Amino acid sequence: MTEPEIIAFVSSEEHLGIPFILSALAAAISALDSRVILVGEASGEVRLFDRSGEPGYVLVDVPFRPSPLFGAVLSGSDLVFVAASCKLDYIDAAKNIVKELLFLGVAPAKTAAVLVDPDGMLPAETLDGMKAYLETSLGIKMACGISLDVEDDRNSSPVSLDGVPARDIFKLAGHILAHTRREAAPAALDLPAEISL
Repeated sequence: MTEPEIIAFVSSEEHLGIPFILSALAAAISALDSRVILVGEASGEVRLFDRSGEPGYVLVDVPFRPSPLFGAVLSGSDLVFVAASCKLDYIDAAKNIVKELLFLGVAPAKTAAVLVDPDGMLPAETLDGMKAYLETSLGIKMACGISLDVEDDRNSSPVSLDGVPARDIFKLAGHILAHTRREAAPAALDLPAEISL
């Protein structure tokens, strides 16, 4: 039995609708990776299995409450997203989460930021434009921005996946799949020509 990829979303903000985003994200992962199908979700958790019934991904909403259990869940995660609102006050709060993750031993290489605009005030292009600032400010890579403005017809892709703009959610799903493939790929040895194995 293979172990599932555990993808955790951490935020101190209740208004971001992370469980709502996870449902759309599961649908996007299933659409991009034909090996997995959505089979069920519980409160704050979505599980995807492959077609043979083996676990594929577990997407989990982990509210930011520092504790030993919080640390254990995140240490066992394959990828951790720090979700923050696009307002500057919340980005400052996200810095504290990143510091806590480092303290708990969660490597920056398996951490990324997701900037969420829950009110749809900014188009996704503006959120993407904040990438350099956010990465410098938080010290971690930014996976994508998600604008929850489903009326925004500026996106060239279908308007929404379960109410979340498809362009944004597919970008996040692509980030997860790329990370999973990188982790699964065997390390390549770059040997000089005169050395052969």
